[in-house]
Formats: sequence, structure tokens, C-alpha cells
Amino acid sequence: CVTPDGKHVVTSSGDKTARVWRLLDGAHVRTLKGHSWAVCSLCATPEGKYAVTGSSDNTARVWRLSDGAHLRTLKGHSGDVYTVCVTPDSQLLVTGSGDKTACVWRITDGARVRTLKGHNGVFAGVRSVCVTPDGKHVVTSSGDKTARVWRLLDGAHVRTLKGHSWAVCSLCATPEGKYAVTGSSDNTARVWRLSDGAHLRTLKGHSGDVYTVCVTPDSQLLVTGSGDKTACVWRITDGARVRTLKGHNGVFAGVRSVCVTPDGK
Repeated sequence: CVTPDGKHVVTSSGDKTARVWRLLDGAHVRTLKGHSWAVCSLCATPEGKYAVTGSSDNTARVWRLSDGAHLRTLKGHSGDVYTVCVTPDSQLLVTGSGDKTACVWRITDGARVRTLKGHNGVFAGVRSVCVTPDGKHVVTSSGDKTARVWRLLDGAHVRTLKGHSWAVCSLCATPEGKYAVTGSSDNTARVWRLSDGAHLRTLKGHSGDVYTVCVTPDSQLLVTGSGDKTACVWRITDGARVRTLKGHNGVFAGVRSVCVTPDGK
């Protein structure tokens, strides 16, 4: 991830560490050491003070970016922490785990505020979490073929987004907060209205798992990355595929992650 000030990049690795790099010249600034297993996920807090990492050691950790200090370890999951996300006000952290739950934590002291339970099944680990732009809801995706919407204030389950025929690998909320987008191992992406959970459209065209989804800053276009080695650009309003981005090659050349630049270009 890139820090909010645009000056540093933070990377996570199977070598049990995260690293901070200076974007200007690529210099390695510091290494964040402490996890005892692979670091699966990370994000920077919106105000830019902290980095949060999630690991296969079943914990998340909070680090101060200015000096790399390890501030706290968040313990409570009984499975890999696949995904982490911070609320827009930088006060709360949400983690998603292979134990089928998502947890909400207070960043200032590491206290677990609540646990979001509901995903079910053998492969029901929580693969992705996101917080809506207004900071009021959390959306989780799972291997149980669904995504779920939860109220952040009290952890109440608001609704379940059903329709995919295989694991939901990825999700995001549109920047204006109206829609959620999910990507699935059924080779499709879906667009849902957050206010009532209505399924608006299914985006078909990939021939492999949709590992990752990202929406442009103006909420008009969606980009999907797939195990078929391509990324596709879609119009959210009608689901039309605008273009396909081809070029990755090799046996393991599936597109695992996509992002859109802040200027949307």
C-alpha cells in the first residue's frame, strides 16, 4: 500500500515481515518484524500515522510508521488474518480471518470491540473486508459464497448478499457509498445496492476466479483482476465491459491485485 502522503510504500511478505520503502528513490527505510508467520495483509490508516498488518500467526499488529515501532498485537482470531481495513476516521480496525469471523478493534489501545459472526460452512473463512465511506457499515466476503453487511456501531447483521455460486474472493465499496462490488471464484463480479442489498447486475466475461476488484474515484468504472491472466474494465451503471487489459503471461500469471490511481487516469 502507499501511505496517504504519497511518500512511502509498505509491502508485506511470506518472510514474516513488512517493509517500508521511500517512493522517491526506492530506498528501504525499515523492516517491521514481529509476526511469527507470513504477513497476509496490510493497510495504512487514513491519517497516515500507522500501518496495520494481518498474519497467518492469527494476529494483527499496529506499527507507527514514523519509526517502525510495534505498538500492539491484536489477539483473538483462531485462523489466519487474511484481510485488514481501517475506518475513515482512523479509530477502528476490522480484521477478517480463516476462523469465519471478522473482528472490530480500537486502534488506540488494541481492545476488541466486537466480533462479527455469521458466515458458515467448511470454506467460510472471511476473505475480504471493507468499511463503507461513511464509516457506518462493514462488508465482509467469504468462502460460503456470500457477502454480509454489518452495522459498525453495534455489530448487528444488516443483510446477506446472496447470488454467487462459489467463494466470494474480493469486495469493495464505491467511493460515493451507494454500491458494493464483489468478485468470485464463479468467474463473475456482481454489483449490489448497499441501502437494501439489491443485486443490480452480474459482470460476466472472465474465464477464471475474480481475485480482486477496484472502483475508480468517480464511482463510474470498475476494474476486475482474474485468474485468466486479464483485467477488465466495466461500466458500473449498466455492467458493460469497456475493455480488457491483456499482457500478463505464464502458468501462474493470474491477476491477483488491481488498483486505480487517485486521479482516475
